[in-house]
Amino acid sequence: MEKRYFTAAVVVAALQFGLSGCSGSEDDETAGENNRNSRFATSNRLGHDSPSALQIRAYKPGVLNEDKLPQVTSETLRILDFLRRRMSNELSRISPADPAQLAHSRNLAAELDLSHQLCARGGQARATLLAGPRFNYGDGQILLGAGARQRTEMNYCVGPLSESYLQVGSFTAEVISGLIGQSLEFVSESGQITLMYDRYGSLNSSRTGSYQQGDIRYTLHSPLKLALSGQSYLEMPLDSRRLEFGLYDFTLALEKQPANYEQEDGQLNSPAPFRIGLGSLGEDYSIELSSPLMYNSSVESFWSGTILLRDGSSTLKLEIYDGYTEYHFDAASDGSFETVQVL
Repeated sequence: MEKRYFTAAVVVAALQFGLSGCSGSEDDETAGENNRNSRFATSNRLGHDSPSALQIRAYKPGVLNEDKLPQVTSETLRILDFLRRRMSNELSRISPADPAQLAHSRNLAAELDLSHQLCARGGQARATLLAGPRFNYGDGQILLGAGARQRTEMNYCVGPLSESYLQVGSFTAEVISGLIGQSLEFVSESGQITLMYDRYGSLNSSRTGSYQQGDIRYTLHSPLKLALSGQSYLEMPLDSRRLEFGLYDFTLALEKQPANYEQEDGQLNSPAPFRIGLGSLGEDYSIELSSPLMYNSSVESFWSGTILLRDGSSTLKLEIYDGYTEYHFDAASDGSFETVQVL
């Protein structure tokens, strides 16, 4: 199962473990890079640079032309499918807590040094509870309730020898409503949590790596419906190093629907246009899901839906069908699509 945040789950689980006393695989290219870089250390390979050394993409407004259309089409679909998978995985992680087993936590440390647990080869990791409430749960877990805020900081934290990345930066989790569990999963059937990332991610020996920057909010409406929203969010995922994207003033909603053979289909929608940054081009475009993207779990792909991408003067319409996508290009946005191709 894909993790929501590539180290957040580990950090928060360690935090809760310490307080109480008691979530994709990489591609072949990344795996090879991991093997080559598996023996570097903080002191002799990256020196004492600050987390600002983490390379984060800056996007500029894009201009559509016929040469870019296949690349824009394929990358847009990959990003939307990546986000759909993340949201679907979040829904699958829901594990509602029994209210009868909740009790307010008291006399727990507000700050915890996680360095000895997470930074086996050097560096620092620290988690701080900025506000409550916290709850003891029947099996020894510590759950965070509405109003809780927690900050996690990684300062060149180097894990076991098998891991070639330094963790850097910080993020703050704020529970708006509901209950959140040890790995930042929902343990209530509705709720909302906001994550604020400050250059949080990983570096390898060439000062590249994964990152998360900006704000993203998860709103759980029901066990079958989840929304993502935020003002500005940038990411290069650890488990998909060839994918890099930005989202601006966005809201995406996923609603899962029962399917045959205990599988679940779903639809991805957005109530309003937003901007999407395509990492391979370093450009962003206005995007609108003019009809919901329907997902078929049996073939693991979208099978219907319509997407409109705009650059201010041109429009690219993506019509998704079962097994293929047509893109239609209107260079002047006058309603006349001069180019129609199948991808």
